[in-house]
Amino acid sequence: MTIETRAAFARRLDMHKSTVTRLQQAGRIVLTASGLVDVEASLVLIQETKGGRDDVAARHAAQRTTAKAAPGASGGDVAPATSEQHPPSALTEASRAKAIAESRRVIAQADKEEMERDRLANELIDRDDVDAAFKFVGATVRSILDVFPDQIAPLVAPVFDLAEVHALLTEACRNALEDFQAALKRQQEALKEEGEV
Repeated sequence: MTIETRAAFARRLDMHKSTVTRLQQAGRIVLTASGLVDVEASLVLIQETKGGRDDVAARHAAQRTTAKAAPGASGGDVAPATSEQHPPSALTEASRAKAIAESRRVIAQADKEEMERDRLANELIDRDDVDAAFKFVGATVRSILDVFPDQIAPLVAPVFDLAEVHALLTEACRNALEDFQAALKRQQEALKEEGEV
């Protein structure tokens, strides 16, 4: 895979850098994760998405060549380039498929490197750890709520004052939340000890 800056890619195609920027904005340039141009994949993409006026492209190329070559610079006038001298490149299905596969590989590699960077920065958690954490939270909440009615019913049954019932339920809910926080703290300490072993 050949990679180069956008300025170098513009020189390769004999166009202004602003034209390459417009091609990029139109999604016709394949960039690597570092922002460089993937030359082969970009050439394929540009070819696939170009208009159908090869005669206009050939005429513009001939005009650029004529403007660049000064008469007598090489001992005589330089003939303008024709489409016969520089036929439009025809892409085979295999080269097109190869370029697309290569651009997908580059994108996948960039994704993998970003995930590895996030993991090393402790911003990415293994899926098994997340699953285990959710299972622990679910089991803890269920165990607390399973006994909640049995613990609270005897306290509120003999009370007829609504404010007192409310106060009893509020205290019971706070106790349940404290039990949950204590269980989480114990789990975190256990995981920390496992990590140190």
